Amino acid sequence: MQEEDMSRELRLSREVHDVERAAWTTNKTTTGETLSSMAYGVEAVLPVEISILTNRVTRYEEDKNTKGMGLELDLLEERCTNAQLRLAVYHTR
Repeated sequence: MQEEDMSRELRLSREVHDVERAAWTTNKTTTGETLSSMAYGVEAVLPVEISILTNRVTRYEEDKNTKGMGLELDLLEERCTNAQLRLAVYHTR
């Protein structure tokens, strides 16, 4: 009986983790942004994306990444403004 309860708790824990990850990486209708992009200014990279060698992963260069992150920070205010505008349009529908 206890093994079944532990197994059930483990499955539930994994499911909650998957749901949280989905919530942080799915675009929201109202803002068009993900929670991670709104909170941290960048999109989240899922572990699946890392294990599958994509062009983005194989061509990674730290210097270019640092410069790109700087540009993203410069554009963050504009992204927030655009998200607020989309939210206002959404509320007027």
